[in-house]
Amino acid sequence: GSRFSVATLTSSDGSSTGACAAGGRLCTNQKVMALATNRNAMGSVTFLAGRTRPSVVASWRRNIDFASYPNRAPCPQGCHKTRMSEPTLPRRDMANATLGAFARDGYVILRQLATPEACRRMAAAALAALDPVVGPAEFEADVGYAGAPPGRAAAGGDTPRRLLSAYARDPSFRSWARAPAVAHTVRGLLGSAAVCLSQCHHNCVMTKHGGHSSATLWHQDIRYWSFDRPDLVSVWLALGAETTANGALMVIPGSHRQALDRGRFDRDLFLRPDLPENARLIDAAVPLALEPGDALFFHCRLLHAAGRNDTAQVKLSVVFTYHDAANQPIPGTRSAQYPSIVV
Repeated sequence: GSRFSVATLTSSDGSSTGACAAGGRLCTNQKVMALATNRNAMGSVTFLAGRTRPSVVASWRRNIDFASYPNRAPCPQGCHKTRMSEPTLPRRDMANATLGAFARDGYVILRQLATPEACRRMAAAALAALDPVVGPAEFEADVGYAGAPPGRAAAGGDTPRRLLSAYARDPSFRSWARAPAVAHTVRGLLGSAAVCLSQCHHNCVMTKHGGHSSATLWHQDIRYWSFDRPDLVSVWLALGAETTANGALMVIPGSHRQALDRGRFDRDLFLRPDLPENARLIDAAVPLALEPGDALFFHCRLLHAAGRNDTAQVKLSVVFTYHDAANQPIPGTRSAQYPSIVV
């Protein structure tokens, strides 16, 4: 009775694409990594090449209900009879590999993790809050990014850049933020049995408009955050197609593992592209094309950037940040302004 669908997982080496899981049984091809998602239960199992610490893997296994993914009848579309001849990985190997990929690259993409209907509801709520603007919101003139208008009165200065406090805005955002598929994945990536959503960071809908949007330079999100440990995971959900034309994210795989001296960043803690060592880093960057419902999970130390939106349509992305319940914000800082929410 459960309806299964397919989502793909993409890594820095470009390995991605689909597999049929209509019957709940995964089929794989060379360099193909797939995710079967039970949309009724909103649970997920993922895998990708790599290894990780046994203790973290054990936590991942504890936090995912593998019993909710039974092997059922063969795929009615006959995909198990095609050239996808590589044997299906055991579920525990899927967990090993996913964690290894995240540890190596600092991000994973889960394709079609949110349903089309969920994306439509969130997009409708976001668009309704843009005209007229329903606060709290941040405007292009406020961010001070490259190419941003100098003030609210300047052309494009009052263009909304972010709709803040997304969790409190609409039930559709809260439902996504607490979805079991999201919570289970974050628990696994953090190696934690209990995780919390931060109300102080991200917790927003990115609203990148065409014409007046500014570029976001290379940075790490942790530069603004104050926690016991710099170990948080953000989840970026595309509500529409994200491409280089409309300012899709770019990332530098593995940069979350590098110890970068303060001198490699400018006054505002953006990476300095004029330094040769930074230029080599940037040369390794990859753009992340997303489709509606695709979710990017990325580490708070991962270097990322985004270009301008040069299209006529606003680009909408919902972003929430999560941390281990034991990894507390530093009292008196912006990170502790509002209590986190257990998910």
